[in-house]
Amino acid sequence: MNASQYILAEIIEHLEKGSDEGLVKFVKRYPQDRELKRISENYEEKKDAKTALEKLKNLRADRRLIHSGGTQLNLKDRRRMTAGKDKR
Repeated sequence: MNASQYILAEIIEHLEKGSDEGLVKFVKRYPQDRELKRISENYEEKKDAKTALEKLKNLRADRRLIHSGGTQLNLKDRRRMTAGKDKR
C-alpha cells in the first residue's frame, strides 16, 4: 500500500520544520511504497532537504491526481476519456 497524499503532506510539513521524524516514521509504516522509500534513502545519503521536499511535493501532486478519480483531468467525459474542449 502506498502512502496517501495526506501522509505525504505531513512528511513535507515535518521536513519544512527541519525534522525528519515524519519521513522515518512513515517509511517504516509503508514499506511497500517504493517511491517514498527511494526519496528517504536519497535523503539519508545526502541530507538534502530541498531536493527531498521537491520530490515529495511532486509525488504528492501525482498521488492527488491518481486518487481524485480523474476529476482534476481536463476531460469532458471521463468514461470515454474525451477532451474537455469541443472539437468542431
